[in-house]
Amino acid sequence: KFGFKDRFKKINEVDVITVGGSTTEQKYLSIENTWTDILEKKINQNSKDKIDIVNSGISGQSSNGHIWNLKKWFNKIDGLKPKYIIYYMGINESQEGNSKSDPQPFQLYQNLTFKDKIKNFVKVNNGITYKLYRAITSKNNPTNKVWHNTKRFYHSYKKTNDQSKKYNELTFKRLEKRLEEIHLLTKELNSIPIFVTQTSLRWKKKGETIYSIDNENYYYNEMNISKTIIKFCKKNNIKCINGFEKLKFIKTDDIYSEVNDTFDLLHTTPSGSKKIAEMIYSEIDSLF
Repeated sequence: KFGFKDRFKKINEVDVITVGGSTTEQKYLSIENTWTDILEKKINQNSKDKIDIVNSGISGQSSNGHIWNLKKWFNKIDGLKPKYIIYYMGINESQEGNSKSDPQPFQLYQNLTFKDKIKNFVKVNNGITYKLYRAITSKNNPTNKVWHNTKRFYHSYKKTNDQSKKYNELTFKRLEKRLEEIHLLTKELNSIPIFVTQTSLRWKKKGETIYSIDNENYYYNEMNISKTIIKFCKKNNIKCINGFEKLKFIKTDDIYSEVNDTFDLLHTTPSGSKKIAEMIYSEIDSLF
């Protein structure tokens, strides 16, 4: 009803919201294998007051999408007053500025012709029409560009070089400004932000040598996004968890091995989700 996953309390009794991209939404896992649900159960096993953590993850969202959530979603729900909002973020930030799956500005739809407004009304308000519309237009849907592909698991690692793509300084400055807005909007909800940085298996480091699955230096980009978030947290006395350093995901040569923590070097399996939940729990259990 309110767009959240895994809610069992009334909306005015929700205690925590988790925010992030596909690594938070985890739509390919059953609810009980998402890190949000695992974290909730761990807290409730050791707490007298049973808390409700709801999942608002949306595949592909970057910090720009998280701002949209705060402006156009959370503050529109009467009675929603979570004590904490956990932002598990970083890997969807890009040099281009926005993820292709971030919600688009409403202004794009304000200049529709009368005919297009009628089409839009029918599409949104009729289930059958909407399903047909989706079937016809799905190939152009930006969410299709969010990469959930097991083929990436088999990519070989290559040594990075000077030509490997590194994000420019503008990327990190833009992120810092967005963090300021996220912080402000979170406070307006009377909630406390908790930031958790991310890592992936798209890179590996041996000694001082960095290897990547393609021509992007994921180590450099993920590390500096994490540093930007942590620096912002320290500056503003905000709880921050360094997932970039603390998460140690495992990859074997066999994609079907239960030891693997991801199914595509990025999105976690149940074992990877458990590692995320345990890391966050170890840092915030005293809050409950």
